[in-house]
Amino acid sequence: MSSKSLLKTLFTPRRSPSDIDRVCRELERNIRRSSGLTQSYLFLVVTSASVATLGLLANSVAVIIGAMLIAPVLQPLRGLALAGANGSLRLLKRAGLSLIVAIVVAITLSWFLGRLVALPEYGSEVLARTNPNLLDLGVAVVAGSVAAYASVKHNLSDAIAGTGIAVALMPPLATVGLTLAQGDWQASGGAMLLFLTNVVGIILAAIVTFKLMGVTRQKTSRGLYLSLFLTSLLSIPLGLSFWESLQNARLQRDLRDILLTETITVGRQVQLLGVSINWNRDPIEVQLQVRALRPVTPRQVDLVETFLENKLKRPVRLIFFVSSSVEVTSDESPAEETPLPAPPTPAVPAPEATPAPAEAVAEPSGQTTPAPEPELPSATPENP
Repeated sequence: MSSKSLLKTLFTPRRSPSDIDRVCRELERNIRRSSGLTQSYLFLVVTSASVATLGLLANSVAVIIGAMLIAPVLQPLRGLALAGANGSLRLLKRAGLSLIVAIVVAITLSWFLGRLVALPEYGSEVLARTNPNLLDLGVAVVAGSVAAYASVKHNLSDAIAGTGIAVALMPPLATVGLTLAQGDWQASGGAMLLFLTNVVGIILAAIVTFKLMGVTRQKTSRGLYLSLFLTSLLSIPLGLSFWESLQNARLQRDLRDILLTETITVGRQVQLLGVSINWNRDPIEVQLQVRALRPVTPRQVDLVETFLENKLKRPVRLIFFVSSSVEVTSDESPAEETPLPAPPTPAVPAPEATPAPAEAVAEPSGQTTPAPEPELPSATPENP
């Protein structure tokens, strides 16, 4: 079976014209109903945005996945895709309004929670959603195709939950609000780019899938061309980000190999734990997390830094973060062991002085007898 025949069998099973018209009307009715700005939809938007924001603040993957499972924003995106495929202006307005309200509510709520909690810095889950690339667009395209296919095949409705986890529409919006709460416009722009990438990728793939399944009334549509144009525009920054990520990964690999195999300082004298590169500095800042038995001197850092600059043909600023370690073996003699400090000795109270009599005590016989000397308390031996 050829690939073309396989696609026809998979997406466009044999139907009569009346069956195709009936399926189109039923699909449009169901998607219009689920894409509306209803009370249930608003409730799901508020709850999913709250769960996503709290999960990002707690840096908890499990909580963030819980917000993905709700996935209310996926419904209007399918409505926009079907409206673009059929040229339905009414459905376009209905789904577009629902999407805009969800965006405003999610960003506002996450901004408020971010200002309320006021964390000094966010965890890795927030940072992971501020630098999208072409891989995220690929995930969105595949997820959009699954969402459109499952909306036609009712027995695959459970796939919608997996689609919501894959594209993660609500966590990027929550990230936008949290980063705005800190005034980090660059991170907010990256998170919004991720959200727009998911939106455009889902709509494009859903339009194509609806057309391949034969559930649209028009052979060509402006919505398809518009989504292709927007996808092309987004591919430019996503491609640049993907290329930068590749360069970063390669440079980290080359740095690790050079440091471990061609330098004595890192290869033998210290243990390399991790490498991180800050591309925003000029020259680029390379941070090394190492563990050492002996202190690392500035002279060693300077030699390694110069060696890296000659190898990479670019200026490098090298920073060592050294964790000290102590080597202990069973061969050490007891004399080499460091004695433990003695516990503090409690202070001994000074004895109370007894005032001596100024005059002698008179005896009844008229003789005077010196008064007895006061008895001093016995000395308390000090603790060793």
